Amino acid sequence: MSLEEVLQFGREEVDVLELQKKRIFDCLAAKGYTKTWAEAKLLVRDDSYLNVKREKPDARQVIELIHETGGVAILAHPYLIDPVVKIAGSTMKRWDYISRLVGCGLDGMEVRYPYDKTSCKEQRPREELWAEIRQNFPEKLFVSGGSDYHADHKKGNKNPRGLGECGLLMEEFEAVPLLKNMYNEIMNR
Repeated sequence: MSLEEVLQFGREEVDVLELQKKRIFDCLAAKGYTKTWAEAKLLVRDDSYLNVKREKPDARQVIELIHETGGVAILAHPYLIDPVVKIAGSTMKRWDYISRLVGCGLDGMEVRYPYDKTSCKEQRPREELWAEIRQNFPEKLFVSGGSDYHADHKKGNKNPRGLGECGLLMEEFEAVPLLKNMYNEIMNR
């Protein structure tokens, strides 16, 4: 597969600066290297030659920027974070890393998420992961949930994520003053 093929794949050609992994995965599947984009993602993730690590922004700076712009910093799907996190030449366990983010102003964490429908390396049932998150959940944070919906059903995924399937109950949502206030603001416009 050439870079040009990937850039021209699909309905619209994209600039190389706008290229995302998902497009590469879709192209791999369309060319028959895998059956689905999800299989392509796993193929790349599990092959050290293909899995080129990207430089990610520092999470502490991201939290700061979110707050500066009036946003709420929520950590999504904590079990997609590696069990051992490498930062600036040092390593720490996932929960130590999350505690560090709480100290930097993290506001909430996604507790419910469809791990069984993603590339999560954990093979335990998602309810078990949710319980473990709650067990390690810092009290300063509020609870979030979501499906990470990507219209999987349109891509032939045999186990698609449903829109909102792992969300919060309204009572849980309204128990978080910040979320309740934001919701009321939107509803009163």
